[in-house]
Amino acid sequence: MTSAPRLTLQQQAEFVEALVMRCHPYNGGNAGPALLSLELVDVEIMRELAARLKRMAPHEPDIKRMVVGR
Repeated sequence: MTSAPRLTLQQQAEFVEALVMRCHPYNGGNAGPALLSLELVDVEIMRELAARLKRMAPHEPDIKRMVVGR
């Protein structure tokens, strides 16, 4: 298994947005149930993203305070 590239927060957001865009029909609406064909690197990026979110989850209140400035 290859290792997933280390993505910045911006790159992670763009990756998720790209996945969502694969679920939109040509008319621009939201698709109902959707099947995605993912490359191995896509799956690895998703695993890495999930692991990062799980590590960050306990610190969510602190992160929100830092970002919002309260």
